[in-house]
Amino acid sequence: MTNNKQRIYNFPHDTYTLVDIEKINLDLENKMHGGRKDIFENMTTLHQYFAEIYTDSSGNEIYSYDDIRRFLGRKKGGISHKKAMTLANEFGLILKNDETFYMTDIEDVLQILTYQKVSDIRNYLEPMDSLEGILTGFRDILLKLESSQHFNYIPNTTLDGFAFFGEWICELNRAIFKLTLGNLELKTKLMTILEEIEFFIRQYEVPGVVERWLEINPSLAYYDVVYQIMDEHPQLYEKIRTKHHSLSFSFYPSKKDLINRNQYFESINKNNTKKNLQYSQQRLFQNELEKTLNLIIDHDLIDYLHK
Repeated sequence: MTNNKQRIYNFPHDTYTLVDIEKINLDLENKMHGGRKDIFENMTTLHQYFAEIYTDSSGNEIYSYDDIRRFLGRKKGGISHKKAMTLANEFGLILKNDETFYMTDIEDVLQILTYQKVSDIRNYLEPMDSLEGILTGFRDILLKLESSQHFNYIPNTTLDGFAFFGEWICELNRAIFKLTLGNLELKTKLMTILEEIEFFIRQYEVPGVVERWLEINPSLAYYDVVYQIMDEHPQLYEKIRTKHHSLSFSFYPSKKDLINRNQYFESINKNNTKKNLQYSQQRLFQNELEKTLNLIIDHDLIDYLHK
């Protein structure tokens, strides 16, 4: 994330407000004729679309054109906290009919420090100027599953993580492009893995992986909710399986599959208890993702790793 995508304004009593400037800009561009970015360079057109922001009921100007462009990160310079909060409210009402839509209140100063640390994604990531660095980047992003609550948040915060993980993917893409210039075969292999990882990150579900990952590591499927329904609500499961219910699943395990799945978790839980690991279900799934990635790397890139 670049610094102008989300801004934090702090007020008395250690309260902070995060304003998602990136979302405001995206929604503005979509509203204005499907993405006319030049709209922001034209004061007359901005007045036309958002006259209620510029003036009060008597027609007196409240904010200048430059105020709004600074708020949106399209002109250098800042504006007062009061103006920023009011503009965030105004854009929320106009674009989403909710004055707090683009705002998040934060009271935990540790979250602020974490946000500031990751506000420039390139300072957050380890170097990715080698094949090993890129593969470590693949692993690192998957290992944020638990701390980001399945990529919904910036790790270890309650701040929206959509843009954060999007830019992480972009940096991996950039590193692959730079490393594989003149080597189409390696580029294709790395981009395939990256696209599979991005697919998973944007699914926001479990297992949520592409079919290839399930074939390489069938244990990933044990985390699908279908098993829980089958085990705890067998009658409901049968109705769904026989299409006598509006719900449906992507696959329907057999009784043998359920037995294997229960034995799998029995073995894992026994190991957790023995070693006092206290892993959550999400952490266990994260471990399986890492295992799958290692298998994929060994399969796809063995010729490059042993040169």
